[in-house]
Amino acid sequence: MDRAGNTSPASAVRKIIIDYTKPSESTLIAPANNENTRTLTPVFRWGLSADTGSGISYYYLEADDDSGFASINYSETALQDTAAFQSSLNEGTYYFRVRALDNAGNAGTGSNVNLFRVDATAPGTQSIISPLNGEATFALRPV
Repeated sequence: MDRAGNTSPASAVRKIIIDYTKPSESTLIAPANNENTRTLTPVFRWGLSADTGSGISYYYLEADDDSGFASINYSETALQDTAAFQSSLNEGTYYFRVRALDNAGNAGTGSNVNLFRVDATAPGTQSIISPLNGEATFALRPV
């Protein structure tokens, strides 16, 4: 209201959510713990986190060759429960984890950590040493 008694229309009603609650922990699904994979671009999957406040904004996926995640080798954000890294992994042993962030900026507790191995190299060719090619043998079990 101004000095002359004029009033303006009421402003729009706005809902404000105050959210201090972290999202729940995600459960890792794939790669399974101790899994061996041949692909350099594995697909990572996890169970969705719950958030009763502002809702989940995104998930943060990390993979490292150190179980303590001292220097993260790969990281990616995802809106759902599946992600793959933009670049291929190198062969080796990795650990991965996921955590959810809600729309208020609260970071969830990180998931458990799964170990997986990337091995895309086929084994070398094996050589048969006995019996020799074309050799006749009378043994029931060639050596």
